[in-house]
Amino acid sequence: MMRAFASPLSRPSRRGVHRTPLERVEYALIVSTLLLMVVLTLQPMLHLLAVSLLAPGRVAGMNGLSVLPDGFSLDVWRLLLAHPNVQRGLLNSLLITGAGTVINVVATALMAWALAQRALPGRRVIFLAVLLTIVFEPGIIPDYFVMKRLGLLDSYWSVILYKAVNAWYLIILIRFFEEIPKELLEAAELDGANPFQTFFRVVLPLAKPALATITLFYLVF
Repeated sequence: MMRAFASPLSRPSRRGVHRTPLERVEYALIVSTLLLMVVLTLQPMLHLLAVSLLAPGRVAGMNGLSVLPDGFSLDVWRLLLAHPNVQRGLLNSLLITGAGTVINVVATALMAWALAQRALPGRRVIFLAVLLTIVFEPGIIPDYFVMKRLGLLDSYWSVILYKAVNAWYLIILIRFFEEIPKELLEAAELDGANPFQTFFRVVLPLAKPALATITLFYLVF
C-alpha cells in the first residue's frame, strides 16, 4: 500500500541524464579519442592477419593500411604450423601457461589464506618480507643462480616456478580473505569442518571474483 501512494519524486526517472552543451562536447571528444585509440591499436594487428591470409606471391601488392586480404589462402599458416620449431613452441607455451597458472593460483591462494590469519606467528615479518620483494626487485641474475642451485635449469620447472607467487596478487587475495565474515568461518567450525574443509568449501567459493582476477593476471603476465 505504501508503494501505491509513493510520491512521484521518489521514483527513479526513466529519462536520460541531461547534459549541458559543454558536457556533450566533452563526452563526444572522450568517445572520439577512445575510438581513435582502438583503431590505431587494432589496425596493425588486423593488417598482419590479413597479410597472413594472402598467397605468398600477392603480399608485396597489398596496401600497408589495408585490413582486408585481397584473396584468401592458408599457405602461410600451413607452412608455419608444419615447422617443428613452431609446433614445439606452441606446445611449450600451452604447457607452461596452463600448468604455471594453476600452480601460481593455488600457491598464491594458500599463502594468502595463511597470511590472512592474524594469529599466525611471525605474520608481520613474513608480510614485510613480501613487501620487500616489491620495493627491491632482485633481477634475473639472482633468480638464475637460485634455479641453478636447485638443479632446475633447462627444464619446464625453471619457468613455471619462476616467481610462482606474485606479491601484488598475493596482497589482493589477503585483503579479500580478511573481509570474509568471521561468523561464516565459526559456523563451519561448529559444523565439524577442519581448516582444509573450511578453506576449500567456504573460503574459495566466496573468493571466486578475486581468484578469477588473479588467474587472468597470471595468464596474461
